[in-house]
Amino acid sequence: MINYLIYDDDCGICTFFKDKLLIFQLDYSFLGSSYFEDYLPADSIDKNLLEKTIVVVKDYNGEKLIYTQSAAIFEILADILHLHKEEREFLFSPAVIKLFNPLYRLFARNRRKISLFFNLNACKIK
Repeated sequence: MINYLIYDDDCGICTFFKDKLLIFQLDYSFLGSSYFEDYLPADSIDKNLLEKTIVVVKDYNGEKLIYTQSAAIFEILADILHLHKEEREFLFSPAVIKLFNPLYRLFARNRRKISLFFNLNACKIK
């Protein structure tokens, strides 16, 4: 299975970050949320979830793992920085996730405003 990063392709800031991630040549297929079903089974990911968060789907020894919100961001960072097991365990600890998920949700709720501020294509989200 291929690793997927599914993002809101209608969102300027989301697309901007996806484009920046291409520099790192990660082992991901980047899928816009409007056409991810062409590559993944429709029942594999909740469409409502895709409207609210970035999603990373990874294959670990045949097991499909799904990361959302700050865990998805941390998974991408761990891949970019080539973090060791101990560093990954800290990053994915419940306390760290609990601390960063509200920050992620704050950013996600305001991504339209952020996109407009940076003169990027704005989401249709109100």
